[in-house]
Amino acid sequence: MTNFAKESGQQSSNLEKLQRMQQYAEADICRRRILLSYFGEISTKDCGNCDVCKNPPSRFDGTVIVQKALSAIVRTEQQIGTRALIDILRGSYSAEITGKGYQELKTFGVGRDIPPRDWHDYLLQMLHLGYFEIAYNENNHLKITESGKDILFGKGKATLVVIHREEPVAASKGKTKKKAIPKELPLGLPGTESEELFEALRGLRTSLANQEGIPPYIVLPDKVLHLLCAALPTTIEAFGEISGIGEYKRKKYGKEFVSLIRQFV
Repeated sequence: MTNFAKESGQQSSNLEKLQRMQQYAEADICRRRILLSYFGEISTKDCGNCDVCKNPPSRFDGTVIVQKALSAIVRTEQQIGTRALIDILRGSYSAEITGKGYQELKTFGVGRDIPPRDWHDYLLQMLHLGYFEIAYNENNHLKITESGKDILFGKGKATLVVIHREEPVAASKGKTKKKAIPKELPLGLPGTESEELFEALRGLRTSLANQEGIPPYIVLPDKVLHLLCAALPTTIEAFGEISGIGEYKRKKYGKEFVSLIRQFV
């Protein structure tokens, strides 16, 4: 699919859309809201039926964060993409920013307290929630929607998903390794992750993907593999309760993944 996107004559636009497909598969936002947003329709309520809604992640009031981002988009007359927006929010004096005088905007640097990677994740959530859309025919510039305007002007509140990261810790002889930190499970129970199991799950995922001729993340994204390592479901029913696994994937992949997990329990 990636090769097709590159060779089809509209490489930038098609790769962006392909990335949107991957983001949909890995999102922590109601699936129905994402699909409606992609096709230009806005829903302010979750469907309550998809895998994300049945196993919702932790959320917080992200209204101020969303307002900062939307304000920056407006002040540039909606003529920027995601990378430039993050540079403005972070107060980065990149060539693009200084070349267009964006360092003079009131929103320049208002988001210095948020790491670039987190800003990327928050913006992706805002896109999925329908607060802005990408104009693929205008160099992927960001355009605020009516729903986004409501948040920007204080007519509504925005709820965002809490971001969880793996933190690297110092190892012996100057090397670093990833620390096994508690994961937030569907039932709110803490757990730790086996790196050996994670690699085994990745191997199984790759094998299944190759059999079907699809990218591995379509089978299960890394986020779901991490949750499987923490939850260690030993039945197909428990496998289906993991956030990101719907009825279709439970029936299609449950037997293989559960059989593998049992070898590590």
